[in-house]
Amino acid sequence: MMFNLEKNKPEAAQLHVAPVDSPDNIRSLCAFLDLVGSCSGPDAGVHLIRNTCGGHLTMTSDSGRLFASLSLSRQILKLIVSSAQGHLREYGDGGKFLSFACLSLIKSTVQLPGEFTNRRAFCALNEQFVKLLSKYLNSQECSVIVNADLSNIQVLLAYTKSMLLARPLLNLVDTECNKICELIVKCFVESIPEPQQYPVREHADGIFIVGCPFEHSRGSRLLKGLLLEHPELPCVKGETGFNLMTADIASKNTEGNVSVLNKGIKVVLVTCSMSGDLEDIVSAAYEVTAEQAASVEALAIDKWAHFCEKLAQNQIGLLLCQKVIHPRLKILLKSKNVMAVDRLGSAVIPYIRDLTGAQPVVSVIADPALRGLQALSLGFGM
Repeated sequence: MMFNLEKNKPEAAQLHVAPVDSPDNIRSLCAFLDLVGSCSGPDAGVHLIRNTCGGHLTMTSDSGRLFASLSLSRQILKLIVSSAQGHLREYGDGGKFLSFACLSLIKSTVQLPGEFTNRRAFCALNEQFVKLLSKYLNSQECSVIVNADLSNIQVLLAYTKSMLLARPLLNLVDTECNKICELIVKCFVESIPEPQQYPVREHADGIFIVGCPFEHSRGSRLLKGLLLEHPELPCVKGETGFNLMTADIASKNTEGNVSVLNKGIKVVLVTCSMSGDLEDIVSAAYEVTAEQAASVEALAIDKWAHFCEKLAQNQIGLLLCQKVIHPRLKILLKSKNVMAVDRLGSAVIPYIRDLTGAQPVVSVIADPALRGLQALSLGFGM
């Protein structure tokens, strides 16, 4: 059996030109404007989105998921959606408003009577109108601006409730909405770092929310630390207990000086796959037999086994892997009293880095001497 990898030959580029005021473009603009407008505002509707060939079904009114689930063929719509997605990446909100404003301006311009054909003049006028609006909204005379006192808990609760009420799919009653708002505000207030606090949150940009299927929203609660899903936990399987390797760990005080050693659990974070598939060599093109492919996988597993031995020598108690860990490596780690948690996903990695202070190990091949291995204490209680 032979494996032969070849790059697909690029097809010749084709250029399609269509005027903005063509009937097809106008119909597409009007349809997209109705779609965005119908899921905006306090009475927003929920849309079911699926392509014409079937497949995945998306039900949402959120601009981020709405734009990501659309399959657009019109270049003018792709440009507007791309601009709205860039706005969302920068500010995190206002995607539907931006797209609605752009679509309304374009529609009002292309549907002008025939005698008004100087669209360049209308573009210049629109730019001047936008400048006037921005100047008015940023001025003290603006009547729609409300000064928010973030030191007032009631203002934070009102702001959080307005965000939840704009999500019709949540279907929350007042008591459930108030409880979730209190939890979110409490978590936000407790996560604000004090002056000169160590460690400072550097990577996570929000509150980590874990969804529990088949649980009612009334059971929502706030937990200290970070909650990770780990079905292979020994106590879940019915075992009476397990031991984690502890070590002497030097901690830093607020001045940055090293304090006395304390007993704790060392943590190592791995962001690459530990399944033996050699994903580090992503740009290589090679041709191997089935036996050679098996030997390459065995070589990668041996590299990771040596890595696990190093973990035991460095008194690591907990291994957190973003992707998959090979079963052979799990058995080896368990024999060394090192708990291994895999399949974490990329969303939780910034929170783990802030909680533990660990620098991710991105490759066992590029760093065979484990120079990038840094593990700090993790508050771990059972």
